[in-house]
Amino acid sequence: MKELDARFSHECNLEMTARWDYITDVTDPNKEDAANDAAVRYLSFKGEAAANSSLFGYESFSDDELYRRFRFLAKKGPGALGQQDLEEYKLLQAGMETIYSTATICDYHDDTQCDLTLEPDIELILATSTNWEELRHALYSNSSIHFLLPLAGFDNTGSYWLNGYTVTQREADKYTGGQPLDQQQFKAMAEEAWQTVSEGLYKKLHSYVRMRLSDVYPGQVDPTGPIPAHILGNMWAQDWSNIARHVMPFPEMPSFDVTESMVKNGWDIQRMFDSAEDFFTSIGLFPMTPTFWGKSVLNQTAWGRTIVCHASAEDFCLGPTGDYRIKMCTEVNMVDLVTVHHEMGHIEYFMAYKNLPHVFRDSANPVFDGSIGSEDLNGAWWQLREALQGVAPPDGARGEEFFDPGAKYHVPANVPYIRVVILLRVCYILFFGFVCPSSVVILLRLFTLPSGCYSFFGSFIPFFRVVILLQG
Repeated sequence: MKELDARFSHECNLEMTARWDYITDVTDPNKEDAANDAAVRYLSFKGEAAANSSLFGYESFSDDELYRRFRFLAKKGPGALGQQDLEEYKLLQAGMETIYSTATICDYHDDTQCDLTLEPDIELILATSTNWEELRHALYSNSSIHFLLPLAGFDNTGSYWLNGYTVTQREADKYTGGQPLDQQQFKAMAEEAWQTVSEGLYKKLHSYVRMRLSDVYPGQVDPTGPIPAHILGNMWAQDWSNIARHVMPFPEMPSFDVTESMVKNGWDIQRMFDSAEDFFTSIGLFPMTPTFWGKSVLNQTAWGRTIVCHASAEDFCLGPTGDYRIKMCTEVNMVDLVTVHHEMGHIEYFMAYKNLPHVFRDSANPVFDGSIGSEDLNGAWWQLREALQGVAPPDGARGEEFFDPGAKYHVPANVPYIRVVILLRVCYILFFGFVCPSSVVILLRLFTLPSGCYSFFGSFIPFFRVVILLQG
């Protein structure tokens, strides 16, 4: 197992290095080819390791940790595809990421200016404009392609992702009080969690925001239906902070947006990352490494190349040695300040896990339900968005000639999304209950912060407990 663990780290590092070179310079076709080749090699290696691990009768192992390592290692997936399918799989995924990162649209007011990118141009329009048609133009000018296929041992990619959340009876007896969890049970748990959030808070918030937006766009917002997706201040209608000026109650109160203050006080990108590091070290977590500061790409303009602007934190799979980086097209504003803290939080997890076996350093793989067929993908996408988000296309139904899901980074990048639901309902309660155990009863009221936990800055002792937990 030690030899296999070392090889996993090596192969993963080769793949991550090639991928980093590509996602920080997406217009270089040679780097895209190299990243695809490295990804195919790594997936093939994982498929080989899964096949070999499956040959052992690990169900009878007496060592619980060794059993769990083999169960994870034996999970087949993309690596079990044939070489041609695997190469096509990675080629299409890379192509979607390139389209997402390099696609441009024309300015609504000047159709000769056709160099507007998603970040920062389109996002700025959606955040600041109140021109209905300009917002519609900005929303509808992004599209992509997608590739769905079953993976060995699973009905579809969603089933493969969801497997990471399952708990066998043996694992349940050892770690979770005897309660196993299969895929269907997990789906039911996630659905119940979302319904609790939706009925308890989201629908009420949605109704209030819809009412206020009807004043901004008279006669264009259905007073009882979904909100048109292009007027919520965000490409994906998921972050409504940019429309706070329209919908916040008590407008005479000070603004919660600190962007103006950041600019006034001379904040730059470096200070934003320094402040995030200060926060994490104040609660007993880890400072960023020299490699992090030397190799992260935090400013696309200074970098001078086109990168995948969707912010991401990357672990280069070196375990105790450690190589962690962030890639982000950072702007000096509050939204990006929050994102900086979010991404650095991932780095903190990477560093906490660094001494664990490679298979346990791999994050849990969330699920995307593979039940939507490619023949009705776009329509089903909007049906899902209306059911869960309460948003709709500005002009009614969208045809299958479009691929609107491709405008959401997680789709072209093949990144699962159920983690958001789990974070909101389950991890929120568990986390606050862990660092503030005396307040666990209050936590059962969703989104109610326990007394004494409004600020975590400098809260060393409770977060020291988190670090010990993460390190196994």
